Amino acid sequence: METKIIPPIVFIPVYNDLLELKEVIESLYSTTDVPFKLLIIESGSTDGAKEYCDLLPKIYLNREIEIIHTPKEGALKAYNQAFKISVEQERDIYMTQTDAIHFKFKADWLLDLIKMRLIYQKVGAVVMGNSYGKCYGRYIEDMLWAGFWGVYIPWTTCRDIGGFDEVYEIGDAVDIDWSYRIYNAGLNIYVSKMFNDHHHKTAHTNEDRPDLEDIRRRNGEYFKRKYQIA
Repeated sequence: METKIIPPIVFIPVYNDLLELKEVIESLYSTTDVPFKLLIIESGSTDGAKEYCDLLPKIYLNREIEIIHTPKEGALKAYNQAFKISVEQERDIYMTQTDAIHFKFKADWLLDLIKMRLIYQKVGAVVMGNSYGKCYGRYIEDMLWAGFWGVYIPWTTCRDIGGFDEVYEIGDAVDIDWSYRIYNAGLNIYVSKMFNDHHHKTAHTNEDRPDLEDIRRRNGEYFKRKYQIA
């Protein structure tokens, strides 16, 4: 069992949502005493979020912060770049989103996730207590999957499992596919007792799309073809 790790990366993909971004960063810094590197990959924001990201090293002095700007290419590419950075730097990574506000109750949320990563066996990921779902018929019935609004991932998982399959369209299919690969590798997903406020002030992404059910159907069909599931 490992006894220590270097300060992890906390990753946020950013496209607009300036006000929410300010809130989530403040909540991250104010609710944990664990040192971490803040990694933001900002992708073509037009509401001031891009400029705000560049100010962060001046706002949060003596904090380890890395800002990367990319064209607007979709969230999956940003996530996959973060996976690669985790491996290159050999640092665990906590992935969250601009609409997930963090709290400090009786325990430090990041410290709790790290302790679980160190204590439990064959850890593929540790998720916040509200950062997971259960599969339904399109995938593997009742399989628990990790939601990327609050998931702590050992860097070795990033190395061995890799990132998201960019063939999928929007929705939870990429989370499900990634989690399925965790289990296929003989690893486990553990659930913490810590929570964050997911969808804080924000409607659920893409829930109002008229073609959402068609997208979910196509994602499910691709998943079953990929893994040869009847």
